[in-house]
Amino acid sequence: MNNIITKFFASLLAYRVANKKKRFSAIGHFSEGLAPARGKIQWGYIDKENQEILPFKYDIAEPFYNNIARAGLYGKSMKINKQGSECL
Repeated sequence: MNNIITKFFASLLAYRVANKKKRFSAIGHFSEGLAPARGKIQWGYIDKENQEILPFKYDIAEPFYNNIARAGLYGKSMKINKQGSECL
């Protein structure tokens, strides 16, 4: 239970720090140095310095795990790597 609470507050803190300029409507939790973030409409990935790493083009984006994240693009679910390339 403490782990869930810790992750919640860490994500909330990351959101507030990264979103000082209101660039994002939502930010997921950081995993492997990146976090999914939603711009005005679509999702992309940012680093801890609030820099865009993968473009904001995804319909949905999940955190990375073992260098792979699940994302959705044009209604298609896929797995991507940290360079944004689709993985099989």
